[in-house]
Amino acid sequence: MVNLFKNLPGPQFCAELENPFKLEIVSRDFMALIGYTRTEFFETLGGDLKKLIVPEDINRAEKEIVSKSINRNTVEVEYTIVTKSEKRYRVVDRRKIVSGKGNAGRSTLGILKCI
Repeated sequence: MVNLFKNLPGPQFCAELENPFKLEIVSRDFMALIGYTRTEFFETLGGDLKKLIVPEDINRAEKEIVSKSINRNTVEVEYTIVTKSEKRYRVVDRRKIVSGKGNAGRSTLGILKCI
């Protein structure tokens, strides 16, 4: 299943709702967008998308994701990321909120789209 997700088209990712920028799985297109290798992103950056988001957007984007997810099954926020080559992209982060079974928490399945 993880291998399938990694190969889906588009810069897609998965994260827990409690920590929406700590990514667990990312697609190849996501890696191509940010310019880091999978090892660099997960080992060096800890899978933390916050490290790529411009500082002035982090708190607002995180609050929007969490607050909008209370009453919705989908969430959309905008912010700017800085890639490894220091290119800046304004992106729309669209996420589907997925509830786990039993005591499992809610997760998000998302995709970034450059605007």
